[in-house]
Amino acid sequence: MGSFSREVAESVNFLISKAIEIHENPRFMQFAEETFSDGEFGFLYTEFDLSKRHVLENVLNVSLVSTIARAVYIAILADGVVEDDELERAVEILSGIIDRYTNVFNDDYDEFEFLDTDNILDFLVQFKKDVGYFGGEDDSPLFTFRHFAKATCIGIFIKDDGDIEKAKKEVTAYYDIYARLIEKIMKFIMVTGGFDADEKKKYNLVIEMHQDQKDLIYGLVKNVKGNNENAVAEDEDDVDESEGETVETPEGALKKAVQELESMIGLPEVKTEVRKLMNFLNIQKQRITHGLKTNGQSLHFVFKGNPGTGKTTVARIICRVLFGFGILKKNLLIETDRSNLIAGYVGQTAIKTAEEIAKAMDGVFFIDEAYTLSPTGGGSDYGMEAIDTILKKMEDLRDRLVVIAAGYPKPMDNFLAANPGLESRFTRFIYFDDYSVADMCRIFEQFCKNNQYFISQLCKANLYYFFHCAFVEKNDKFGNGRFVRNVYEKSLGHLADRLSESQVEIKKADLTTIDFSDIPFEMLKTKVKKVDFEKSKWNGKCPGCNRIAKGDIKFLGQKVTCKCTVKFIFPWWNLDETFQTEVGIKKLPAGKVDDLLGMKVLGQS
Repeated sequence: MGSFSREVAESVNFLISKAIEIHENPRFMQFAEETFSDGEFGFLYTEFDLSKRHVLENVLNVSLVSTIARAVYIAILADGVVEDDELERAVEILSGIIDRYTNVFNDDYDEFEFLDTDNILDFLVQFKKDVGYFGGEDDSPLFTFRHFAKATCIGIFIKDDGDIEKAKKEVTAYYDIYARLIEKIMKFIMVTGGFDADEKKKYNLVIEMHQDQKDLIYGLVKNVKGNNENAVAEDEDDVDESEGETVETPEGALKKAVQELESMIGLPEVKTEVRKLMNFLNIQKQRITHGLKTNGQSLHFVFKGNPGTGKTTVARIICRVLFGFGILKKNLLIETDRSNLIAGYVGQTAIKTAEEIAKAMDGVFFIDEAYTLSPTGGGSDYGMEAIDTILKKMEDLRDRLVVIAAGYPKPMDNFLAANPGLESRFTRFIYFDDYSVADMCRIFEQFCKNNQYFISQLCKANLYYFFHCAFVEKNDKFGNGRFVRNVYEKSLGHLADRLSESQVEIKKADLTTIDFSDIPFEMLKTKVKKVDFEKSKWNGKCPGCNRIAKGDIKFLGQKVTCKCTVKFIFPWWNLDETFQTEVGIKKLPAGKVDDLLGMKVLGQS
C-alpha cells in the first residue's frame, strides 16, 4: 500500500470513529430519530439497527467508499480521457478500501475485491451504471448511503452545550477532513499528465460545493443554538418556495442564474440576450459605485415563442439576475394567466388583476399566454380592462415590479397592438426559436442520463430519424421540449411492455437500456418507412480544426480523437446527406442543418 493510499485509509478510519462517537451520544440519536426517520436517511434507520456499533460501522464504510469511488470516477473523466497513469492511481486509492464494501455486501462487486490495472476500468464502468446502494448518480433515494457520512459530519454540533464558536470549530475540523479528503483524491488523479482547464474547472466546482456546504452548516449551527431547534440541511440549495419566493443571497442567486443559463440546451439567441442584460446591469452597478448617474430605464420583457421552448425557465433565471444585481428586493416570480386576472363583471377585473400584481411586488410578474387578454386573442372587454390595469401598474410601480409577458409569436403581436401604449412599456423582446433536431436529441439524452437510462447505438440512429421527421412535419403548435419529454416517457412505457413480455431472465442492463424498438414512431403525424441504419454514415465536425469526418454507427456518442489531436464526442444527430438521399429521408428546411454539427470539446483548454 502506497503512502497516499495509507493516508486515505487513515482518514476513513478517523471519520468512522468520529461518526460512531457522535451516534453514541444520546442527544444525537434523539435528533436522528426525529429528523431522519421520515427523511432522506429514513430507510437506513428503519432497515438497519444503527444502534449496534458494527452495523453503524458497516453503513459508514459503505458511505465513505462510495463517496471516494465517485470522486475517483469524476476525476478520471474530468478531461474526457482515460489515461493509464490515472487508472494506476485509482487502483492505489481504492484497493486499500474496497474490501470495506465487499465485506458488507455480497453482490455484483465480488470480482473486484482485489483491484488491479486489469479490472479497475471494468469496476468504474459498473460503478457508473449501478442502480443499487453503492454506485451510479446522486439522484436516487438508494444513494443515501453515499451522503450518510457527510450528514453525520453535520451532526457533531449536537455534542456542544451551547457554545456556537466551539461548535463551529468542531464542525470545521470534522467536515474539513471529509471535504479535503475528497479534494486531495481528485487532485491526486487529475495532476497525472497535466492539470488541464477542464480538470481545474471540475476541481474548483467541488471546492466551491464544499465551501457552500460549510457555510450552510454554520448557519445551521447558529439556527440550532440560537433558536433551540433541531434541524438538518439536506441540500446545498435548500430553499423556502412558499408563494414562489426562494431564500437566497443576491450573490448566490446570480451565480445560480448563470449556471442554469449555461446548462440549458440550445437557445443560443436567448442566452445572448440574457448575457446582454447582465452586461448592462453590471455597468450600471459600477456607475453607482463611482457615484455616476444611471439609466432610469424600466425593465419589462416580452417573450415570443412556441410551447416548450423554455420561456418559464428563462423567466426564473432573469428573476434571479435582477435580484442578484439589486434591481429587485426579492427573488420572487409570480406566474399567472388569464384565469387569474379576469372576473365575471365589468369593474371586478381591475380589482382582481391589481390583487394578483400585488403578490409580485418587488419581484417578477410573469403572464403566460398573455395574448388571451386581448380581444383578438379570444378574450373580451374584460381582457382589455386587465391590460389597462397592468399598464398603469407597470408605470406606477416601475421601481418595484418587472412584468414578463409571454406567448406564441403571432398572437403576441396582436396582444401588443391591443393598446397604443402597451408595446412602448416593454423594453426588451426575446424570441425563443424552436429546438433543432440536435437539441431534441440532446434533451432526450439528458433525460436518460438524469434517470439512469442508456441509449443503444441503433436506438440513437433511430431517435435521430424520429426527431428529424418530427421537425420536418412540425407546425406553430409544436411542443419542443414538452414533445421530447412525451417521447421519452412513451419510450419508457414501450420498454416496460417489452420487458414484461420477455420470456428470459431480466438483467440489470435490460432495465437501463432503451432500444430502437422502444421509440414511439406512432407519435408522428405521418407514417414513416423503416430505415436500416446498420451501414449508415454520420458526420462529425472537429471543434479544433473544423475538419468534418465521417463515421459509422459505432461512433455515435462516443469519444474520438481527431488527427489534430483534439478529443470530442462524435455527434449522433448528423446523418450523412448521401445516405439520407439513398434511403429517401426528407431533408431539413434550409438553414436548419449547420446547427447539427456542434460537438463538445473534452480535455482542451
